[in-house]
Amino acid sequence: MSCYFVCTAAAARRIPRSKIQIIHEIGEGAFGCVYLGTCDLLAISDDIETSSLASENTCAVVQVAIKALKDGSRGCGMGGTVGGTEAGLDEGASLTAEREFEREAELLTGLRHDNIIRFYGVCDDGNTRMLILEFMPNGDLSNYLRYLIIYLIIV
Repeated sequence: MSCYFVCTAAAARRIPRSKIQIIHEIGEGAFGCVYLGTCDLLAISDDIETSSLASENTCAVVQVAIKALKDGSRGCGMGGTVGGTEAGLDEGASLTAEREFEREAELLTGLRHDNIIRFYGVCDDGNTRMLILEFMPNGDLSNYLRYLIIYLIIV
């Protein structure tokens, strides 16, 4: 297994909002809320092998993690979810979050490795910009290590 970077400035794959279904909020990240949802993989088969994406599933719709960019005027709310704005979130902070959001999308676009979550693309055709990522049902490495340390201390 080798980790490689496919490209440095490739445009992130665009996923139509109609192909993404938000199920519920699962947390909050640096940019805004993180949601559990589903994505129709056939909608993103433009430059990757759909068979490799859907090989682990019997259908083309998979669970995804959706990182939504926090918007100063709308907060974390999406699709009827009520969200408030963060105190002190000004235009400069919004621009910084926007740049970091775009940078993460750019970096993840070209990164390919079996041990790194898959980045499916971005959705920016609605009110909220979103990163669409592989969902990890068992949590991330950080949570696993915290649990392991607590377990080792107890035992």
